[in-house]
Amino acid sequence: MSASLCVMKATDVSAVSEEQAASNEEIAAASQTLADIAERLQAGVEKFRL
Repeated sequence: MSASLCVMKATDVSAVSEEQAASNEEIAAASQTLADIAERLQAGVEKFRL
């Protein structure tokens, strides 16, 4: 494998890694949002418990 091909492959891997990191951050933010919503929903439902 030539050096330039190795560099291209490494660049591709780096770009994919960056995309995955960004996706993971979005998933973490969405998970936190859902957790916050669930907490508020649970607090709201508590008002109706007998």
